[in-house]
Amino acid sequence: MHPRPSRLLPILIATLLLGGCSSAAAPAAPAAPRAAPTEAAPAASSASAPALATEPPRQLQKVTVPYTPISGPMAPLWIGVDQKLFEKYGLEVTAQFVGGSSPITQALTTGEYDIAVANGGVAALNRLNGGDIMIVGLHAPTFSIDSWSRPEIRSIAGLRGKSIGVTRFGSSTHFAAIAMLESAGLQPTDAVILQTGGVSESLAALLSGQMDAVMLAPPQSFEARRAGYYQVALMSELGEYGLFPETGIIAREAVLRDPQLRAMGVNFMRAFTEALHVAKTDAEVTKQALHKYAQIDDETVLQDTFDFYSKFFPDTLRIDERSITNMMRFLDDPRARDADPKLFYDNGLVDDASR
Repeated sequence: MHPRPSRLLPILIATLLLGGCSSAAAPAAPAAPRAAPTEAAPAASSASAPALATEPPRQLQKVTVPYTPISGPMAPLWIGVDQKLFEKYGLEVTAQFVGGSSPITQALTTGEYDIAVANGGVAALNRLNGGDIMIVGLHAPTFSIDSWSRPEIRSIAGLRGKSIGVTRFGSSTHFAAIAMLESAGLQPTDAVILQTGGVSESLAALLSGQMDAVMLAPPQSFEARRAGYYQVALMSELGEYGLFPETGIIAREAVLRDPQLRAMGVNFMRAFTEALHVAKTDAEVTKQALHKYAQIDDETVLQDTFDFYSKFFPDTLRIDERSITNMMRFLDDPRARDADPKLFYDNGLVDDASR
């Protein structure tokens, strides 16, 4: 007689089978609940997607740019540095003040610098003497510099025999003084032209009575006006005598010829053009730069300076040959008047930057 199968056997077998399957699939320890991925913290899977790559910082090309003087025409350079507009075009620009355009051209000639912001007259004199400095951009194609004198001197003719302060010989203030005197039929020797060493020094010399007159641009000219001094000459009203490349971008000829240097020059022009637009349109940014670099605190002087240059600055850095042609009249070199003006400037970088 065979034993009768227990009715518990099927249940036992089923239980063992189910228990075996469950123990094989279950982890050794219970897992913590897994949060659903969000945009702030996306779920990452090394098997399905690579880790997010961090783009390495762009290597900026370091460029030191000497400039002179510390006055309103330098606002675009200062703005370009402070607002990081040069970095936008791959350049890390350090603006370095140098007292006088002549030392700047000498340093360019030796290769210490490649590009600078200074007056065009010394670049032309360098060129006449076999140098390789070119004017490659111009944002002050006329004089913003005027003559301010003691109140009793009321005309340019009244400056005969008087002392006139300029920052340095060969500076834009020096060329402005020569042009001003010539407009009244006077020669440079008809007055006593003296070097003061800088724009602030010129203003101080006027205020202290050491000079009968000085050549100043905004903002320092507005400080002279506030102190009661007289504006003997308004260069912008002297016709061709006011037409002069007072401040612009000058460079070694290698910047035009060498592909790497030319690329730097084009990017510099792009950034400077943007900064020039800011200097013409954004009062607050411009006043901040003037306050920082020119050490001007007076709000009225700062606003007047912005208002002046917002109208004075051109829309483009492109060089008008008329400014160069007229410049040749005031250079202390007999070869200047007969020289071809095209030898002294090149619009190639500006044109490339606009493309």
